[in-house]
Amino acid sequence: ALKRLNKVRHVGIGVNDPNFALKIVEASSVPNPSPSSSPRWWICRNLSPRSWRGRSKPPSASFNKDMMVDTLMLAGSWNLLDQSGHDVLVACQRRGIDVHNAGIFASGLLVGGDTVRYAPASREMVERARRWRQLCQKYGLKIQAVAIAFAFMPKVVKKIAVGVSTVAELEQNVSCLACKVPKQLWVDAKKEGLLPSKIK
Repeated sequence: ALKRLNKVRHVGIGVNDPNFALKIVEASSVPNPSPSSSPRWWICRNLSPRSWRGRSKPPSASFNKDMMVDTLMLAGSWNLLDQSGHDVLVACQRRGIDVHNAGIFASGLLVGGDTVRYAPASREMVERARRWRQLCQKYGLKIQAVAIAFAFMPKVVKKIAVGVSTVAELEQNVSCLACKVPKQLWVDAKKEGLLPSKIK
């Protein structure tokens, strides 16, 4: 990628696959990595700051002085429509790794878009998004506020990344941070099958 982009200095590279993110977290816990113990050695060799020589930060993760992951960005895997990053969040919480949650509006599908993960959304996903908006209306809340509250629900999530196209959207999203979402909304969401029961 660096060669294709004419070696432009990157500030970060994202990994959208929660399974790969989980491998990074798990492998990072192995002390004193060596080629024989892989995948931790591979991560330190290929994804660490030293391997990038100032050209970039590691994919979706930052490393501390002991070459252990201390921050991970999770993209599109923890929002109202997709909770596939649940195991990653649990693993990060156990290891004291901070998470930055991106894609909290499900590629914009929750707020009126028609794609998910760079592909046209299925009818099922479109319908789930509609049901979420309907539930939010029942409580007099904007779906952006509920989506932001859900994104921050895991204690391990310290920051979120939100895409906007106008200043008005940015201001609206910031104002949503002050909104209080009643616990009963989450109860109703589970009853209606919009969220799995394992989410506390």
